[in-house]
Amino acid sequence: MILSAAYTLWLYNRVIFGNFKPKFLQKFSDLNKREVLIFLPFVVGIIWMGVYLEVFLECMMTATRLAGKKMVLGKVIFQSFL
Repeated sequence: MILSAAYTLWLYNRVIFGNFKPKFLQKFSDLNKREVLIFLPFVVGIIWMGVYLEVFLECMMTATRLAGKKMVLGKVIFQSFL
């Protein structure tokens, strides 16, 4: 889905403006190897989150369930004082 959106925007840009490369995109063509190595883990992490979202959702689900249990327990204790 993300690749489709990116391709659609690229195609729209080519059809409407021709073979046009904006100035802000020209700035990114001079990345050296060190900058690419720093930037690459972020890109890999973002793609990994997009493809294997279940891993992150399981971690959040465990924390959410624990917080929910604590909230219910606190509600029960609070009601017992009333």
